[in-house]
Amino acid sequence: MSKITNQNEKIDPLSQETIQSGLTKLLSNTREQIARLLENSEIGYPETGYFLPTIYGFFGKKITSEKGIQEIFDEIIKIKDQKKDSSNQGLIALVLIELYEAINYYLAEGNNPYCSPYSGFIPDTIFRKLGVPLVDGSICGIAIIYGKGTNNEETKKLVRNFQKKGILVLLVGEVVNQLLETKFEMGLEHLVVPIGDTIYSLTHVINLLTRVAMAFGGNPPGNQEKLLQYLEEKIPGFVLTLGEFDDLSQLIVTGIITTGLPVINDQGVEIPSKIYAEQDYSKLVDTCITLGGIKPNVQEIDLPIDYSFAFEGQTVRKADTFVEFGGGRSVAFELLKTVDTREIEDKKIIIQGRSLDQLEPGVALPLALLVEVSGKGMEKDFEPVLERQIHHFFNYGDGLWHNAQRDIVWIRISNNAVAQGFQLRHLGEIIYHRFHQEFSNIVSKIQVKIITNESLVQQLLPEAKQIYQLRDARLQDLTDETVDTFYSCLLCQSFAPNHVCIITPERTGLCGAVNWLDAKTSFEINPTGGNQPISVNKPMNSILGSWKEVNNYVYKESHHATTKVCLYSIMQNPTTSCGCFECIAAVIPEANGIMIVNREYPGTTPLGLPFSTLAGSVGGGVQTPGFMGIGKNYIVSKKFLVAEGGINRIVWMPRELKQFLRQKIEELTPNFFEKIADEQSAETLEELLTFLSQVKHPALEMESIF
Repeated sequence: MSKITNQNEKIDPLSQETIQSGLTKLLSNTREQIARLLENSEIGYPETGYFLPTIYGFFGKKITSEKGIQEIFDEIIKIKDQKKDSSNQGLIALVLIELYEAINYYLAEGNNPYCSPYSGFIPDTIFRKLGVPLVDGSICGIAIIYGKGTNNEETKKLVRNFQKKGILVLLVGEVVNQLLETKFEMGLEHLVVPIGDTIYSLTHVINLLTRVAMAFGGNPPGNQEKLLQYLEEKIPGFVLTLGEFDDLSQLIVTGIITTGLPVINDQGVEIPSKIYAEQDYSKLVDTCITLGGIKPNVQEIDLPIDYSFAFEGQTVRKADTFVEFGGGRSVAFELLKTVDTREIEDKKIIIQGRSLDQLEPGVALPLALLVEVSGKGMEKDFEPVLERQIHHFFNYGDGLWHNAQRDIVWIRISNNAVAQGFQLRHLGEIIYHRFHQEFSNIVSKIQVKIITNESLVQQLLPEAKQIYQLRDARLQDLTDETVDTFYSCLLCQSFAPNHVCIITPERTGLCGAVNWLDAKTSFEINPTGGNQPISVNKPMNSILGSWKEVNNYVYKESHHATTKVCLYSIMQNPTTSCGCFECIAAVIPEANGIMIVNREYPGTTPLGLPFSTLAGSVGGGVQTPGFMGIGKNYIVSKKFLVAEGGINRIVWMPRELKQFLRQKIEELTPNFFEKIADEQSAETLEELLTFLSQVKHPALEMESIF
């Protein structure tokens, strides 16, 4: 059955005998775990609406108790006895390791058997945050690495190379300790996540992928065929096993093979179309990327530091800072503006003021960062869109930290980056190369001025502030009525095939990452990309937000799954959701109003459900009247659910979200902010109704929302 090129292998990889041996061991271990449960024990992972996700996804069963555990275990035994092919046994293994791990959570103190650095189960809020970078290609694929590499340094180099290419690396086994010994920084912010130290921890990788298939793909729980098809076709990734196989790990590898992910090993074991061998560590990265169907999108820039999306979540702390700009310690601003092409020289980087090699560590300098661009496709409206990209482009640098924008920008460069040779001119190199990479359709020449001379910075600041004010005035003039073109966003169709997002000046994308100007700019850059124009005429219904042209477009691009959408309504043909929405709006019938919960909020809402549970019924590209995924900024739009009465319908939202939106809420509706309940004033429906009555909330006097 198998071809073995490693002559030292002691057991026949993936032979029926080996698989059966592993299955017998796993059944015994799981049976012992079940015996440790008390009668009527409550079972579940933290912060998820998907119960035990692998079992829920493949069998449609909502396991919440000891009784449910025993029932699915008995069912698995029957399946094992009826169907003895390796793929079926592999699927059984995936179920058994989830049962084993779920009981571990029940038995552990505080119901969490994992401690730092391991993550264990990845909560729903985390995988939903990964939605945007996964669909826009910032995270270009997933690497699952299990086992132990040949030595610590080779293993560190291997993981670092995956990380630099923008691949999310999930680690299980001794490989984590190997990286710890080399002081390798791990965590979701570094795109390298240590899941756990045993083979059973692999279940948290599988249940993560299963939730992605259900949440983004709209695959119904229990439909194994569709779920497996989605995993095989939509998830760019691979499994890399390092070190020798034993019978249990081989059994679980068999289960992983059923998901369609290619399995690569460093032991010379090959089975055509199932397991691939690559013993040369210098070739492992390219082999894995090719077999996993991954297409890295970060182009190389000649810098003395590493540069990748993986470093965007990195923080440069004060003690590690060589130099900083802004942040209250000095005056700093950044400005991108369009100029006559004759006024600038392409790739010219001008430094005015002190350079880094003239400084002592820990200093704060003033900064004026001026990016001057020209190009036939460049428009004034694109300037703030491109300017905002500086934030991302700088944060890709290992040892660089960029926060905020305009004249409240705050930038830090670490001691380590400077020690590796990083200088101010490299900031200009990043801007030049990334803008040419991303915006070559509209920008042909780029010149960068980096000024650290305080008198010059102060001299240039008033002009920058005036430009900011003009831009803000322009944005205020943009309304749904003043434009004749809306834009679609189809980026999420790589994960949610039937979802279509419609973006207007007053309705941002539900992920919060794309507004109307962003979409317009994206179309100019890539006319065949995910943001497409929709020419609109007079609306069929201006209250509901219904356009014939929008309906026609959505019907076609949703593959005929959605026939009509109303952009301003939650009750009548609401827009669909993919799964990476910032918030969920939901009707509370008893309050005649709308509750909003953001994905960061871990608690339970007055509906008795947390965000994670609500999200399970909202995403996947389906219309669910009374429920809708939305972006935070849409809440304070004048077009927010106009059909249902707008912002006055909001009766509850988490306090953190409410404070975040406070200024805009008070500008829109004076004397209304304090009438919105939060978790401090109302945790239950009964408490909410009492609060609304006490504050005389307007929703109680409005016509029925139904």
